Amino acid sequence: TTQGLLRSMATKPVQWRRSTWVPYRGGVHYFETFSQKPQPHTWKIFQALKCCLNLKRDAFDYTMAYTNASREDTLVLNYPVSFEETDEQGNEMFCLLKKALYGDPGADRDWTLERDGYTMSAFNEDGWHVEQCMYDKCVFRYTAPVEQFGTVEGTTDPHWALAMTHTDDTD
Repeated sequence: TTQGLLRSMATKPVQWRRSTWVPYRGGVHYFETFSQKPQPHTWKIFQALKCCLNLKRDAFDYTMAYTNASREDTLVLNYPVSFEETDEQGNEMFCLLKKALYGDPGADRDWTLERDGYTMSAFNEDGWHVEQCMYDKCVFRYTAPVEQFGTVEGTTDPHWALAMTHTDDTD
């Protein structure tokens, strides 16, 4: 069973990564690094909606996404070779990483939490409204304020947009 597998993984010895003091532990590692990805059929549904509703497509990429995300915890790293530092007593010094880093297993989760938190707060004020899809947490529906943007021509419906995000790419 899944519970038995997670329990056995959690009781295995801790493995240490050479460059950090952060342990990998079965079960725990997954829950600390998992971030939602689009469901397999979401892209197909988006394409069908685009064709049936005559929607326009736009796409963008977040620049330096991971490095702009705060970490839930501080990561301790060794300095790279040739950049090592010591204190006055000759003790080895370490880096404290407070932002996410490309290549770190938890960076994707840190970025996802940062991105979704910002999206839900920034687009739920000043008349804007955003909802996160229940089926696929990577899909957001944005509704523009009627007072500022008016309504869809020939209706009383406000302008709206759907966005699907995969890590740092949005369609």
